[in-house]
Amino acid sequence: MAFYDQTITIANGQTTTDAVDTGLLSTHGKTQLVGISFPATMTSTAMTFTAASTSAGTYTTLKEVGGASNYSITVSTSSRIPLDPRVFVCCPFIKCVGGSSEGGARTLTLHFREVQ
Repeated sequence: MAFYDQTITIANGQTTTDAVDTGLLSTHGKTQLVGISFPATMTSTAMTFTAASTSAGTYTTLKEVGGASNYSITVSTSSRIPLDPRVFVCCPFIKCVGGSSEGGARTLTLHFREVQ
């Protein structure tokens, strides 16, 4: 099983990344988002996600499996956090949304695995 990483950035003073292809439509073959790494300088303490069917589509809040609440993770600086891949199976494109504006540009690393 192959793995690959993709870096994305939250711009200075912002909370949201640009759109990310989660791998459902990827040129890398079928992939699945399984984790995210945060830099030591990360300001936000929580992260949610929005999703759309196309890169330029209308992004809506991504919910937990079952839809009861927003899918949210606790941000930990200088760490790698696993994500529940079931949450992202219906999301060709996502944006990561920090809980607070960042005090500088923050580079996050998304971790993907190849699926058959």
